[in-house]
Amino acid sequence: LPLYDCIWKNQRVDDIFSIRGLMSRLASLGFYDNPKQAVTEAKNNSQIRNVFEAWGDDLGQFLNASISSFKAEALIVQGGLSGGMEYFAKSLQRNLSARVVKHSLGSKAALLGASDAFNEQYGSI
Repeated sequence: LPLYDCIWKNQRVDDIFSIRGLMSRLASLGFYDNPKQAVTEAKNNSQIRNVFEAWGDDLGQFLNASISSFKAEALIVQGGLSGGMEYFAKSLQRNLSARVVKHSLGSKAALLGASDAFNEQYGSI
């Protein structure tokens, strides 16, 4: 999906669903730069869990049309956001027709995406 140019609810999708978007929602609770701290504290903080849950709901609503159109069997969550998946997976899943799966590489998977984007733009070296 071309997230940089796509608009949803009058905002760029990348600004909503990237780590920046999640941290923007968490900023009202005092988490400005530290998503890992927010994940750690979510265990004992229902306000933080509610932010993650609402973010998952929105992400699922946005992605469902695209996922349904090409009949995807699964949505693989990878990268840094996968660290908080336990707090948004259920709300994400209830809005999707495909199952939600956490990638085993977690935050290390971002390198795969960067590599793929490079190869798509410039070809393999």
